Amino acid sequence: MGGPGSASGSATNLHQQTTSIQNLTWTPPTNGTSEASALQNSPALSAGINTSPHFEPYPLPSPAHTTNMSEFQLRKVSSEPNLKMRIRARLLNKGSSPVTQPPISHPYINHRQLQRSDSDVPPDMFLKSPAETPLQPAASLGHLPFPPNFIIPSPSLPNLSNGPDQLPMDFTSLMMQASLANFLSMPSLFKNPFLPNSIVDPLDASIPGPSSGSRPTVKFDNRTFTSPLPIGGYPSLLKQQLRDLVLRRKSLVREEPEDETLVENFTQRYQTLAQNQNNQLKTGLAYDAAMSKHQCLCAENQNHVEHGGRVHSIWARLQERGLVDTCERVTIRKASLELLRLVHSPTYVTFFAVSPTACLKLDPSILPLKSFVQLPCGGIGVDSDTYFNDANTQLATRIAVGSLVELASQVAEGKLRNGFACIRPPGHHAEKEQAMGFCFFNNVSITAKHLQQRYGNVCQKIAIVDWDVHHGNGTQLCFEADPNVLYISLHRHDNGNFFPGTGAVTDIGVDAGKGYTVNIPFSGDTMGDVEYLAAWRVLVIPLLEMFKPDFILVSSGFDAAKGHPAALGGYELTAPIFGYFTRTLMPYANGRVVLALEGGYDLTSICDSAEECVKALCDDGGDISALGTEVLEAIPNKSAQETIQKVIAVHKKQWPCLTGLQGINTRFVVWQFCGCIWAQVNLLLATCPTLYYGHL
Repeated sequence: MGGPGSASGSATNLHQQTTSIQNLTWTPPTNGTSEASALQNSPALSAGINTSPHFEPYPLPSPAHTTNMSEFQLRKVSSEPNLKMRIRARLLNKGSSPVTQPPISHPYINHRQLQRSDSDVPPDMFLKSPAETPLQPAASLGHLPFPPNFIIPSPSLPNLSNGPDQLPMDFTSLMMQASLANFLSMPSLFKNPFLPNSIVDPLDASIPGPSSGSRPTVKFDNRTFTSPLPIGGYPSLLKQQLRDLVLRRKSLVREEPEDETLVENFTQRYQTLAQNQNNQLKTGLAYDAAMSKHQCLCAENQNHVEHGGRVHSIWARLQERGLVDTCERVTIRKASLELLRLVHSPTYVTFFAVSPTACLKLDPSILPLKSFVQLPCGGIGVDSDTYFNDANTQLATRIAVGSLVELASQVAEGKLRNGFACIRPPGHHAEKEQAMGFCFFNNVSITAKHLQQRYGNVCQKIAIVDWDVHHGNGTQLCFEADPNVLYISLHRHDNGNFFPGTGAVTDIGVDAGKGYTVNIPFSGDTMGDVEYLAAWRVLVIPLLEMFKPDFILVSSGFDAAKGHPAALGGYELTAPIFGYFTRTLMPYANGRVVLALEGGYDLTSICDSAEECVKALCDDGGDISALGTEVLEAIPNKSAQETIQKVIAVHKKQWPCLTGLQGINTRFVVWQFCGCIWAQVNLLLATCPTLYYGHL
């Protein structure tokens, strides 16, 4: 009627009785004498175990058909471990222990009062091993190696304290417990068919008392077959448990105000933690080796300046410097055809993103390409520079677009702080229906369109900064009428004689977008760090401060870096200046800055430049001091000063911030010093206006 973890009695009682049970004098029934009769007439029952109030088996209820089943059914909620622990604690409480309750009469067994002296065990009784007394018939209880009331810990319930004289359990006691394990949790003498060495066979119809047909039905816990429970449970104990549970819940209700305070404190701490986590967002990196598979049919990279070794070298450098481990690599996704159609025409997308053969049934007049060009290397291309391979160009171009879009989307969603996309082929030359300059799809323009449509609430105004040495003609055409996109390009122009020949200072946009296209076209002398620094502080920074973008995309071409021949760039920028540019962009747009690789064909230069940019994104680089004193103390050349003055003259009406007060022909250190002086003067005037008027 009780099992492991049940509240059917104290462990002390169980062990006291089962200890004596193992060596009961056993006489098999003969001539119709039942086993129960033999047991009842045994002197062992009157010797000490039949008068103990500690052993108080719960009275067996009436047969199943007369038991009130609806009041105390076995329920899963009532069998949870936490409830069992409360029952154990209740049993250990003297006020609710069965020890203090009056004895309950039983039709088969009578008990005597247990004396305190019954628990006083001589120490020498612990020294005998249970192996010396196996479970076999014995003459009397006096032959037992331990007294009838010897206490052994139960596996289901702890012992009631036996006072300070209780001896600690040793190995011998542990062996005793193991030999009696089958009986430790059985307050009933009726045989359990699932337990070995039982005393009475419950299937014997010769048991005296109630007939076998009217014997109460026994049911078992489904989880363990060692816990038989009478149908209907134990009404008195369950009532007490339910009463305690209700009282406990009432006490919990009284503690609700304290719980609300704890919830408020936890919410505040969680919000603070979330804010700190936003400040610790990582830089995202986008790269996939599949983009390197875009190559000419000749399969010779030395025949082409734009090849898969570019992105492979940059990625290897980032891995070598440990930046890949510092940053978080985004999952690469192939751009869908609908995404490509945000900038390019449907026919163009089908031709270059699916296959030219998919357009065979279309009118040749609407095709983006009338015929391919035979290249000197043996391959084919859309022009003499841009090769095409129907086997892998489509996949590489779609992965390049999808990688940048995924990276920018995660930055817009706040999952990443900023990012760098190591992608190819480049895209800022690709127009709506024209592939050129190694470009097929305009990666940055498609990403900007996607941000406008998908994240318009946080990306209402987007700034695109293009520091590739070539003008981004495709990007300019895409947003020349959009006032929500500010396009700034620093490029080599040479009065229209450098590829692609577009991007004059007078190209300022059309219609509503007039003034939001700002070209800084350098011509004449070779430009370096000094000239680009002057244009950056006089033009780019004031424009960004006034435009206040929500997101910044950078067409990050490194072909203006030192090491490129005149035909591909010819300028002499160093790698640290790209890191400085990147770092100065981060205070804008809440730090949402994403760089996309465009041009750059000298492997050493582009690896150094990309490394500096990623370090700046990670707040580990981009310091102006890396440029050296020669750059900071030099004055820009005349050609650069003229270009800057032309840009100010064209845009000063649209952008009043372009005043030239930053010092067109001023050394950078002087401009920095003057900037500090003016900042102090403005602060002084704001705090002491009377001082200003007194000096007037």
